[in-house]
Amino acid sequence: NAFYPYQIHVNQSEPSVFITGLKLYNKTIEVGSDVLPEALQHIPQVDLSYQDDMFSLSFAALSYCSPEKNQYAYLLEGFDKDWNYVGARHEATYTNIPSGTYTFRVKATNNDGIWSSRDATLKIVVHPPGLRCLLRSSIFFWLLLPFGSILSSGCVRLNVGISSNWFGSTRRRRLRCVMRV
Repeated sequence: NAFYPYQIHVNQSEPSVFITGLKLYNKTIEVGSDVLPEALQHIPQVDLSYQDDMFSLSFAALSYCSPEKNQYAYLLEGFDKDWNYVGARHEATYTNIPSGTYTFRVKATNNDGIWSSRDATLKIVVHPPGLRCLLRSSIFFWLLLPFGSILSSGCVRLNVGISSNWFGSTRRRRLRCVMRV
């Protein structure tokens, strides 16, 4: 038995990458639910509510020769400025994403560091609050507006009174000092 280093070949095959799961608030969303009617590979987009402000996406590279050496990078277009290189971690978590349309992209390496040329992508739409929610918020605002102005004017009066007393007492102290000299 002999070892010949020149006979060792670099794994040149690019791994296929798939987005494999979705979690909301760290709870796995099962296929067949309202949010995920089919597997992620078969749906054009995931629709999330503005209330779903914490979600995670898991992914995997199909490179079985030393899979523990597979490396990942992901990007949420429209939110992230650059790729997130996360090593062997195969999950991305996002919080407080504003309403809008985003594209999640993930790429991977095989065990020898060869990056996949095709990213796995998923369109994610975070919907804004509905009309009912906006209407409720505006009614709440208009109902509290008179009370807010009463409270704020009281605070202004209180602050003005405190500051005028402070300035008045300071001025009196100065006059006393001048009169003593």
